[in-house]
Amino acid sequence: MIQRKQSLYLILGSIIGAISIFFELVSFSYQGEEFSLIKGSMLNGVGEIQFFAYYFIPVLMTACLFGIISIFRFKNLKRQLSSVKINLWLSVLSIAGMIAFIIHASTYLGSIGDFSFSPFVFGPVLLLAFNYLAYKSIKKDNDLLKSVDRIR
Repeated sequence: MIQRKQSLYLILGSIIGAISIFFELVSFSYQGEEFSLIKGSMLNGVGEIQFFAYYFIPVLMTACLFGIISIFRFKNLKRQLSSVKINLWLSVLSIAGMIAFIIHASTYLGSIGDFSFSPFVFGPVLLLAFNYLAYKSIKKDNDLLKSVDRIR
């Protein structure tokens, strides 16, 4: 059901998380050369790959897919609630992976001069926020159904 607000939260979170995979997260300069972190790798100014970081992108992609899968579990709120809980943990892991990715890039080069974040670096954080809002909405629906069952 797309008209439920938790479904909208899950769709928005998944779209924002997926968008942040494909765009530049961080750009910085080191000894006059420009570097950027994009798609799980660090690229220098001419587009050559310096290193890969495979621990960030798969977790973020799994979190986005779990958000989409959670939407279609609307018939069983208990399962939907548990899949959104798993998605919350995946979102936290994707944030930790992104931070590790940025730290790994900075230690790879040593000291970094000019360091700037793009707006897409907040994608995993927004994914976590939307997943939390969806979790609260699903829990609220579940509690409402339990209270109706008590009245009968």
